[in-house]
Amino acid sequence: MVRNLINLQILQRKSPLNLLCSFPPSPAFSSIHHDLHVFDEMPQRASLEFKLHGLLKTKPADPLVVAAVHSLSIKSNTLLDIVFQTSLLAAYARSADVNSSLFLFDEIVSPDAIAWNAVINACLINHELQLSVDLFNEMVNASQVDSTTMVIVLTVAARSRDLKQGEVLHSAVIKRCFNSNSQICNALMNMYAKCGDLTSAEFIFEDLEAKEATSWNSMINGCLYNGFPRKSASLFRRMVRSVVRPDRISLSSVISACSCSEELHGLGETIHGWVIKLCYQGMLDCSIENSLISFYSSNEEIESAKEVFQGVLHKNIVSWNSMIYGLVENHRFEEALRLFRNLLWKMTPRPNAVTFIAVIPACHKLDLLSQGKSIHGFSIRTRMELSNPSLSNCLLDMYLHCEDFISADLLFRTMAAKDLVSWNTMISGCPQNARALFYELLRRDLRCSLATFLAILPSCADARDLKFGNSLHCWGIKIGFLSEIQALNALMLMYIRCGDMLASSFVLKSILPAPDIVSLNTIIVGYAHRDLHEEVMETFHCMRGFFDLRPDSITFVSALSASGNLRLLHIGRSIHALMEKSQSGLDLMARNALITMYFRCGRARDSELVFRSDEDRNLCSWNCMISGFAQNRNGCKALQYFREMGSCRANEFSLVGGLCACSQLGNLGYGREIHGHAIKSGLSANGFVSSALLDLYGKCGRLDVSIRVFENSPTKSIASWNSMISAFGLHGHGLQAINVFSSMAHSGIQPTKSTFISLLHACSHSGLVDEGCRHYELMKDEFGVAPGIEHDVCLVDMLGRAGRIGDARNFVRRSSSPAGVWGAVLSSCADHGDLEAGKSVAEHLFGLEPDNIGYYVALSNLYACHGMWREAEEVRSRVCDRGLMKPSGLSLICL
Repeated sequence: MVRNLINLQILQRKSPLNLLCSFPPSPAFSSIHHDLHVFDEMPQRASLEFKLHGLLKTKPADPLVVAAVHSLSIKSNTLLDIVFQTSLLAAYARSADVNSSLFLFDEIVSPDAIAWNAVINACLINHELQLSVDLFNEMVNASQVDSTTMVIVLTVAARSRDLKQGEVLHSAVIKRCFNSNSQICNALMNMYAKCGDLTSAEFIFEDLEAKEATSWNSMINGCLYNGFPRKSASLFRRMVRSVVRPDRISLSSVISACSCSEELHGLGETIHGWVIKLCYQGMLDCSIENSLISFYSSNEEIESAKEVFQGVLHKNIVSWNSMIYGLVENHRFEEALRLFRNLLWKMTPRPNAVTFIAVIPACHKLDLLSQGKSIHGFSIRTRMELSNPSLSNCLLDMYLHCEDFISADLLFRTMAAKDLVSWNTMISGCPQNARALFYELLRRDLRCSLATFLAILPSCADARDLKFGNSLHCWGIKIGFLSEIQALNALMLMYIRCGDMLASSFVLKSILPAPDIVSLNTIIVGYAHRDLHEEVMETFHCMRGFFDLRPDSITFVSALSASGNLRLLHIGRSIHALMEKSQSGLDLMARNALITMYFRCGRARDSELVFRSDEDRNLCSWNCMISGFAQNRNGCKALQYFREMGSCRANEFSLVGGLCACSQLGNLGYGREIHGHAIKSGLSANGFVSSALLDLYGKCGRLDVSIRVFENSPTKSIASWNSMISAFGLHGHGLQAINVFSSMAHSGIQPTKSTFISLLHACSHSGLVDEGCRHYELMKDEFGVAPGIEHDVCLVDMLGRAGRIGDARNFVRRSSSPAGVWGAVLSSCADHGDLEAGKSVAEHLFGLEPDNIGYYVALSNLYACHGMWREAEEVRSRVCDRGLMKPSGLSLICL
């Protein structure tokens, strides 16, 4: 049966003699061609046979030379020798022509064990693993299996990761009493390690009486392959203490292990010292230097890696690839591209697919799409893209990162072989086409992986996608992906994005009692984004108390934000203390959140202390200080930090903070300077900046400039519309404010609560009571905005200014409004001298907020206005008895 398979393989390919027509001439071929002509004149054919044997042993094998030797051997009858046939068979295998090896083997009438081993090894070398197994099964019936055969087929099992086949072979080894052979034991250790059964490999290793260097190396590499670098280092230490001296493979392997663990950094440097001491540097084989380059790069010691690279005398392509990859991993993208250009300029050694895979991420990190396309073109010209799907996937990822979806789609559709990585890359990188690609993948009946599940979940981004998200949840349960905590965390995030916090909480409960820090951070951030600050604090306390997990910088940022919004200063201070004890407290993002928390709790001095205590600041740190002081109504301090930061570093958030400070201080001059910088830096068109400019000029009396800024804004945000409405209202132009609101509504922009507050203020200041009442009703009925306390206060104030005290009181009674709205009614009574209504409202307010001194002052002033001095004095006495004190007034004018 196997012979028939060999014949089928041969029929599908060229015969070895036809190879002579398939390659361009070479110097080696010219030499052989000369021998073909002079062969008949040679008196001693033995010298030619010896020369042919020598040519077959060259590495790497030239397919043209091997074919020429084959032709010459036929002419000289040398091919009849079984030894020569086996050598020729092996040479074809080394030249990547497995079919010619099979052709030649099929011509051998009675192959011996050496010939069988040669053809099985030829299939192994050329990755024809199943054919190797089939040939071995026929060899068992046709010839005597020797130790070399077992080593080869164990290597086949290791390459194919077939543990079951490996265990069967292990039984055959024991049955044939090969288990004392050190080569076979080493092959068994390698097979078990590659198949993920490290325990069995360790048993075989410990049973070996005489451990040679290859045995130690197999075990060190096996531990490293299975993700146990510390075990690899421990075995290396044992090897050093034994009588076996470490060789280049041992040193290279343990250096690679040190690259995988920060704890082994010291050992890696020590081994580097041994390498220098044992004079292993500067040799033709530079595997140790390549491992050292990767070691230093992984430990962020890129300068040391560059020093090792420059000292390599015989750089191979692995040296260049390791250095390029290390530079990219350490974010030295420009240097990586320069090194890649140097390699292309030299072209010795010739770059391979791994080189391109290493350098392509530098292109999309720097948004150098044209350079990436040039690399793509070079890969097409050298036919690397066709032979290496990993390279195609890397190019696909580059196009998606650079948002060149047309090129990505073209590459994806023209890929010769799309693997699951290709589909997953496209699904995760093209959210607009993710579902269509996912459905197509399912129709192709490819076995989806966890990466597929993680790639499709982000396509559910809002409430409209919740139904599809539920379907993915069911699919994940059916396939069995939800046994992985990574999948559950992604599922929680999907539900949070779709606005279903309850479902996200249920997923979290399914992880209990063993969630990881990512699980709890996901739910905490979800609560924070929806302003559920109490839930944030509750989950934070559970993380530390019940689950005993150590918070990281993401946890601290969310917890500090919740503390600041809830004005829980004591909890914020506790989190600050916890940060000082934790390494995560050094994170700049967490320290910026700490500054913001103190500002929200009214502790500006503490924010300054945090800011000044650390020299490591970024633009966000300065913006936190500027906006924090502006929000705390301390415009002078905000402008001080704005000047200290320097306008050359300012971004849109810095400018908004500075403009808000100028609005508070009425400092039109400095506001104009900031406006000039915004124009110069191209930020004046930003929606937030233009809104702040409108607010500044409106509050500083320059309505004409506000109108020009508004009209010249290329894109008007909702904040800009609100500021323009507010500016017209502040200057008493209520009708113009209503016209702006109508234009905004007609342009398709949805009004917000702030929009109606500005509009109602404008109607109140302009006496447009009926218009204000009409828009108050439209707010909920037509625009779907639920009225809040601020809107009720505006309406009551508007009715009170118009003298309609009774309407205001009736409105407040109907709406069951809180004390703040009743306070507006009392203020209107005081303005219009309505004593009876004022007394009634004041007594009601004293019951709601007995310690609010403003209500007592308003009632006292109302009595004084009517000449009722005794009653006014009684009200003031009640203030003294309760120990209340009116804050001092402040007037500040900056020119």
